[in-house]
Amino acid sequence: MVKITVIGSSSMDLVVTAPKRPNKGETILGESFKTVPGGKGANQAVAAARLGADVYMVGCVGDDAFEKTILDNFKSNNVITTYMEQVKDTESGTAHITLADGDNSIIVVKGANDYITPDYAAKALDIISESDIVLIQQEIPEETVEYISKKCLQLGVPLLLNPAPASSLCCCIGRRKEF
Repeated sequence: MVKITVIGSSSMDLVVTAPKRPNKGETILGESFKTVPGGKGANQAVAAARLGADVYMVGCVGDDAFEKTILDNFKSNNVITTYMEQVKDTESGTAHITLADGDNSIIVVKGANDYITPDYAAKALDIISESDIVLIQQEIPEETVEYISKKCLQLGVPLLLNPAPASSLCCCIGRRKEF
């Protein structure tokens, strides 16, 4: 079976549907509200597990009301959470999503996802080295994306980067010397 490691964000999506976006200083009535486990990393992990891969999630959650829902979502989708940790006195990541005018607007609050540092990610090097591919995105610290990119290159493990939310990265990522 394919072994995939996802290093990245997990959050609670707070989704509001409205007929339009409010103007500056305006209050409008929404049509619906729901909470859904999400985060770009978590979504990648759940999707890969649903397709039948052995998926390891490397990430952090806060010590708040969203922690249990986020972790239960992984468990119910057969995502292995050995490398998930709770960060004390910190909130879980959230995404504040407005669906209006046929499109969406999203504000991400990284919360515990900011604690996925290179040192934290290094704890998972054993599973990374055994993986068929590593998935990563940019809702975690940039230095972690760069560190994991370099480690995957050194280990010969393919890396798939979802470059969202968009930002510039070190020019050395993904450069491979051909001999």
